[in-house]
Amino acid sequence: MSSNYDGVLAIELNDNINVLYDSYGRPFKSLRISITYACNFNCFFCHREGIDGLIKDELEWYEFSIIARIARKLGAEDVKITGGEPLLKKGLVELISELNNYGYENIGVSTNGYLLRDQAKELVQAGLKRINVSLHSLNRERFKLITGVDALNRVLEGLMEVKEYDIPVFINFTVLKGINDKEIFDIIKFAINNDFNIHLIELHPVGKAKSNFNIYHTFPQEVLKFLETQASRVEVRPLHYRLRYIVSGSVIEIVQPVSNPLFCAGCMRIRVSPDGKLYPCLNSFSEYVDTKEILRNPYLSENEKVQLIEDAFLKVNEMRKPYNLWNLDYEKNFYSNYTDEVKRLRKRISRLYIPKRMSTKVSRNSRSKTKMGLPNS
Repeated sequence: MSSNYDGVLAIELNDNINVLYDSYGRPFKSLRISITYACNFNCFFCHREGIDGLIKDELEWYEFSIIARIARKLGAEDVKITGGEPLLKKGLVELISELNNYGYENIGVSTNGYLLRDQAKELVQAGLKRINVSLHSLNRERFKLITGVDALNRVLEGLMEVKEYDIPVFINFTVLKGINDKEIFDIIKFAINNDFNIHLIELHPVGKAKSNFNIYHTFPQEVLKFLETQASRVEVRPLHYRLRYIVSGSVIEIVQPVSNPLFCAGCMRIRVSPDGKLYPCLNSFSEYVDTKEILRNPYLSENEKVQLIEDAFLKVNEMRKPYNLWNLDYEKNFYSNYTDEVKRLRKRISRLYIPKRMSTKVSRNSRSKTKMGLPNS
């Protein structure tokens, strides 16, 4: 283990946990770390975490842990580890163990599931608290068409393995017109029958999907109407104001980055790229703050590195803003076909919980901000 790692973690960061708010009143609560660009699948719509091109000089796992420790100090409550394919990254177990020591309420991994069968036990033992597994088809040939890999059975084996360890398991299913949109009810049934949860995801025009979005984009409204009739309860998750239908004990969460007019209003994330750049938004990768040069600068003391990375978070927080501003007329039309229960939920959010534009700019030296029209979450 490197001396840099030992030294930085030896620093006491016992300051009170503070919460950062951007200039629209949105809190920073979620850190999303893309720990590698490498992937053993080749999905034709992959959003690549918004990154264009190749990243060759990736951070090591202990460098990501330093960033995550400082993010926790600044109010992050949950962390999601993604890729590429994160299970390919050396040190993933060690990283999860460190994150668990930092007191994160939720530590998740998003994976294609190919390596999950052999790694699930070790990941859970390290402190993994939830997992998302991409499963875009239950049909072998269709799965191969989507991912470029004949690996459906192996992914299913991984799902069944991680199921044994009593953590929430979410299936990620991206809806693709003319490809798998007729499988939606099948994947819902599969999830419920196996005590899984599911994210039904709308295609997002970033990464590879920028070139084929108009071809494959769809999100059948009849699915949502069906879920409303079957759900024992309907909730709205504070993150992105996502609708969640509770059906036979399973959570069916609707992720609509394009169609949901409140999606950006509910964003609480800062993103970390494989090479250590902090990004304010999946859609705005022209703005970022680099931490790699700080972490690997041999002339900086440990305290200086920590302070500079904290300043980097404050700077990128100033860059945070909703990529799509909410439009209440559009929202009214979009939800016109929903049930009265969902309309009441949306009306309550629109009037009380949408972040309001703050009159003062968030200072880089400020560690917290008074709540102004924020959700209790």
